[in-house]
Amino acid sequence: MTQEQRYKSKKAIRNNRYVLFTILLFVVVACLFVAKRLVSPMPKSDIGSNETADAGKLNPASNSNSSASSVSGTSQKEDSQKSFPNTSLAMIDPDLLRKDVTSNDVVTRNRTLEAFKRSLVEIELRTGRVDELEDLLRGMNGTDEAFAPLVAAAGAVGTPAVQTVLRALVLERTGDWRTFSAVVPTLGGLVSPTNDTLNFLSRLAQQGEGDFATTAALALGGSVHTLSQTDPVRGERILENYISRIENPSGDVEDLKDCLAVLGNAGLPSTARAILAQTRHPQADVRSEAVMALRFIRTPEVEQRLVQIMESDVDLEVRMRVVDALVHAPVPDSFLPVAQRIVSEVKKVPVLLREKAIDLFLHFELDEPRKTALRNWALGAAQNEPEAKIKSKLISAAQELMSR
Repeated sequence: MTQEQRYKSKKAIRNNRYVLFTILLFVVVACLFVAKRLVSPMPKSDIGSNETADAGKLNPASNSNSSASSVSGTSQKEDSQKSFPNTSLAMIDPDLLRKDVTSNDVVTRNRTLEAFKRSLVEIELRTGRVDELEDLLRGMNGTDEAFAPLVAAAGAVGTPAVQTVLRALVLERTGDWRTFSAVVPTLGGLVSPTNDTLNFLSRLAQQGEGDFATTAALALGGSVHTLSQTDPVRGERILENYISRIENPSGDVEDLKDCLAVLGNAGLPSTARAILAQTRHPQADVRSEAVMALRFIRTPEVEQRLVQIMESDVDLEVRMRVVDALVHAPVPDSFLPVAQRIVSEVKKVPVLLREKAIDLFLHFELDEPRKTALRNWALGAAQNEPEAKIKSKLISAAQELMSR
């Protein structure tokens, strides 16, 4: 089996991970935006907090602020009361909730989710409990269209008691991918994850298998990225643990790859040295994961190493993963001549890699003169291209550049 055939056979699995990562990014951004509007930041605690503390009541000082911000404005109060009588989740008609949350009308859908979050905040402020949320989510399975939006809405509220409910759902439904893929990325996108939640994600990453372990590792990496801005001490403590595991591997390759997933989604320059070392690992699948773990890090050392890998790694898949990694952020200008050179090497470079290199053309941040120059280069290369697939892709890239 050729390297190109091996790449095609693994493509579906790899794309699945990219989808999971995209979902995680969306949840992180959405939770950061919504939670700021609904609740004040939760007090930070040190690693080692008890589960009972995790499920405790909100700080009274933050309660008053959250209440004021979450129900300000007459129209917001009216929406909340209209959707949820007496702000009691127990009084919601589940069928009506499903209908509104999954409505094709964006206004109805968003208004329902906002009212749900306000009601959840008000109930916890008043009672200190979220039993009704637990009952509501338990009444839905992972395939229910309303389940994922409601989980994300609960995560935007993100109080310790809500986090406890979300963790319990995962534990109660072991092996349920739909529940896992909705809840775990939500936990990874929390603005103020408790230590119990961080430890929970870490255990899932270590004890899980396949996409379950990868998803948990990505979620934990997302949490570390958030903590780097909100609570650097806690974030650094987690990073040190995973860097140590990479630098002193146990011999378990899957564990090594999951550690790389955590560091990669954290996306912090301080992890670059440990990740770069693994780009020279003897196993191609580890090198491939290390390349992807560099997707958010832009330093001269990282850029130089990625160029070397793209041009000379012995494994085709590893070389192609460089492109997959680069397109997650604006591509450095230093890669433009590299991409052009790879596309031009008709006899020396495999077709799949040449196709991938063309993808980079649409990810450079070029001014108009340079964009025009690249467009003209692509059209000129297409005229002399013997491979039909490459010719077609070059023309498409030129047209796309022209329309921008």
